[in-house]
Amino acid sequence: MSPHPRYEPGDPALLVRVRGLLADLPGVEEHFGVGHPQFQVRAKSLAMFMPEHHGVAWDAVWVKATTEVQQDLVARDGQRWFRPPYVGPRGWVGARLTAFDGDADPAWDDLGELLESAWRSVAPKRVIAAHDG
Repeated sequence: MSPHPRYEPGDPALLVRVRGLLADLPGVEEHFGVGHPQFQVRAKSLAMFMPEHHGVAWDAVWVKATTEVQQDLVARDGQRWFRPPYVGPRGWVGARLTAFDGDADPAWDDLGELLESAWRSVAPKRVIAAHDG
């Protein structure tokens, strides 16, 4: 995955870390859409990096999930996880990446698992089987 040349807002280190979580998943491509980096497999979105979106002063990644996963994560830790605008009603979940409340770290391990689950929801079955194989 290579960064889009027009994109620079937000903390570049956070975007690099998100890219790293996706790096080993076959077929993931980074595209620049609606003003932000989007991660897709065969034009099916699985995540979006959202820096300081709609006046919110922190970077986040929005990840494709089910409504049940979204509700569980938000109920478990509503400071790290949130229901993002636009895609939240379809189950996507937002992960706050910028440190907050006493410099608590983002839940990187949980985010990695969530991103892999999102990848599995959009990747072709044969690609998943080869990856697991």
